[in-house]
Amino acid sequence: MNYHAVNKIASRVWRSHGLEDVRTTATGFIIFRFKKVDQMLELLERGPWIFGGKAIILQQWHPHFIFDKNKISKIPVWVRLHGLPFPLWSRKGLSLVASKIGRPLACDEATFTCSKLDFARVCVELDAATPFIKNFSVLSPLSKDPLNIEVDYEWKPPRCGKCCLFGHSCAQGVNGKTKDDVPSAGALHETAAGLGDTQVKPSHEIGQVSAASEGAVQETASAKSLHSLHADLSERHAAADTFPDFKPAVR
Repeated sequence: MNYHAVNKIASRVWRSHGLEDVRTTATGFIIFRFKKVDQMLELLERGPWIFGGKAIILQQWHPHFIFDKNKISKIPVWVRLHGLPFPLWSRKGLSLVASKIGRPLACDEATFTCSKLDFARVCVELDAATPFIKNFSVLSPLSKDPLNIEVDYEWKPPRCGKCCLFGHSCAQGVNGKTKDDVPSAGALHETAAGLGDTQVKPSHEIGQVSAASEGAVQETASAKSLHSLHADLSERHAAADTFPDFKPAVR
């Protein structure tokens, strides 16, 4: 997505949030400047944002920020969860299972309304220090054996386990393939029966962890309508890397 398209959309949507200036760098980053920090924080708390059908990554700006796409350690990615039992199709249940992959951010409209049950589509923040999870199991009253949940990544960014960064890979495994996958994340030690309603709980805001008076964005995978899998925004902090104790709170 080029600068002119981003500038046009941002100016139209964010002008009321105090957007003052939009600039671009030679490395493909775009910097947004806001009149007040509070306005910018409010805008970030309502993200992730969709520009032209694309989700954007907002990263914290600071005086020592390196504008290098190969220095990204966390990134939001859409995944499809296959084989998810119906009792887990709730906000709390989706947060629980998504936390096995990364930091839960959101689900799409079809998952939110349970209108498409082929798979659950959720957005998670991946950490480059953690390998990609291919599958994991959950304990459910629907079966005496653990249920296997398959994870399908709509986009797998290049990951370097050595540098703990996205965008490249230093180490390679057999036949030149990178060692960025793990076969299983283990079982969730909480039954599906204990997770409440079978309907997704509504929330129309999705928050970001990072915040600053200026931020850089990068284009990522496509997305549709988003619905939060998070608790109240005030409960989060900038250093949060994982979803604590796999116990998502519900407003």
